[in-house]
Amino acid sequence: MTGVIERVIENWLNSSNERSYQIPFCQLLAAEGETVVYVSPHGPFEQGKDVITIEDSGKVRAYQLKCGDIGLAEWRKNKGEINDLVEMPVNHPGVPSSRHHIPYLVTNGEIKDTAIKAINSSNQSWRKRRYPALRTVSRGQLLKRFLAVHGSYLPKELSEFTLFMELVLRGGREPLDKDQFSRLLESILPLENGKTISHTELKRAIASAVLVAGYVLQHAYSAGNHWAVFEGWTMTASYILAAAAKYELPTGFWSSSFELCEGGATEALAGLFSECGTREHLIEGDGFTDGHFYYARVTLLVGLISAWDLHRRINRPTAPREYGVRDFLRKWLPKSKAWGESATPFLVMGALDLESFGEQIVAESFVTSLLGFLLDASGKRDGSKGLPSPYYSPENALRILYGLDQDCREDFIGESYTAYPLIDFLVRRLRRQALRGLWYPITGNSLKAFYPGQDWEWFRWHAKTGSLNSRFVGSPQSWAGLIREVESVNMAVLPELLRERPAFAAYFVLVYPHRFSREILKLIEASLVAS
Repeated sequence: MTGVIERVIENWLNSSNERSYQIPFCQLLAAEGETVVYVSPHGPFEQGKDVITIEDSGKVRAYQLKCGDIGLAEWRKNKGEINDLVEMPVNHPGVPSSRHHIPYLVTNGEIKDTAIKAINSSNQSWRKRRYPALRTVSRGQLLKRFLAVHGSYLPKELSEFTLFMELVLRGGREPLDKDQFSRLLESILPLENGKTISHTELKRAIASAVLVAGYVLQHAYSAGNHWAVFEGWTMTASYILAAAAKYELPTGFWSSSFELCEGGATEALAGLFSECGTREHLIEGDGFTDGHFYYARVTLLVGLISAWDLHRRINRPTAPREYGVRDFLRKWLPKSKAWGESATPFLVMGALDLESFGEQIVAESFVTSLLGFLLDASGKRDGSKGLPSPYYSPENALRILYGLDQDCREDFIGESYTAYPLIDFLVRRLRRQALRGLWYPITGNSLKAFYPGQDWEWFRWHAKTGSLNSRFVGSPQSWAGLIREVESVNMAVLPELLRERPAFAAYFVLVYPHRFSREILKLIEASLVAS
């Protein structure tokens, strides 16, 4: 099977574009000992440098990534960018001011003899003017280096190999199969290994997981499936946090890999927002048959774009706001609908982001309506099943709602996993009258929350230990007592690595809606107030 996996990696490398192999390439550099300080968003100010790193010795390296074979025509076409790569000094706050960096031209194809001659000629000219010589990395070198980084951390058992192949060959337009993807990541990361594992071995396993994620997401990149790319990188980042929490790894062993994955998720959402800006409508395929899924798609887009904007605001509170997001939310948030309780985090992120633009009344009214909808759906006694719990994906929830899943025997009446965070949201905004009108149906529901038994299992798709808390609220309930209870919600129940990363939490709850809780919502809200 090793030879087959090598062929898979080779095929991935051959068919990747610059964006889809950029993060795996950065992970390769990090695994080889370089510190990645800059990854290009492919904007107009990159000055020919897609990736900037610093070696342990302090030397600065700058890389420009290309796709396909480079002959004389391609060399001439890109000569301006390559001149910038070589001649313009690295201008980055994380790099000492110096023009003496080592420039690399990287391609997943081959560099033909005609281009090699042109490079040699240019290097002679650059040396005369005291610029560094351009170095090159081509497909054969990349393949050897990628295989070397994996070491023994590739699927070995037949079941693992089959799973790997199914995900690699999955169509790029399909949603990410998070159940399968999580099992693949767990086959690479030794989360249940009872043996003593060195930090170096864990670092290599994490690097291998990032590279494998890149292989799996290639078709999604090619198809422009930003949602699948976002979920893939967010889930990989979450599993890195799982390994870091379980083995108490020093930050230096995993932070660069985590940041690459978080950056990949952010870039995917930026691409999604750009694409939405070019669309007059959000219909996909045949408009006559899209009605069953249209409002679910609107909800997904509202949540994803809001999480992207909230992530930026938490991490860079002084950066200019993207008012195109506000306009998007004004238009589409009122048209969003919940397919089930896994939709609640998407809608709450939309409300939080719209509130951050100063539209508090609209946001609070929306959350009030959402809470009323959840309570109404869970309180019906007309033979319906109620709203599927947050453990059901949009696709599976819609199948249940439309009666297409005859095998589902679960009943969701009289319970809710996401009502409690919505109640807290309204209490923190002193919406007493709104809650008064909803309190009777609230008292008729069992408010549930699952808490994983260990910190690291928060980041696991299926936690194997934990406790399911279920309670009914008081009737009557004093307003002062309710405020005290909401104020006492203890964020310490969350794993430390998540508490330290509230911006990432905005991504996490969309990919792991079954982890959406009172504590996580309070964490995100508190970070927005602090920013």
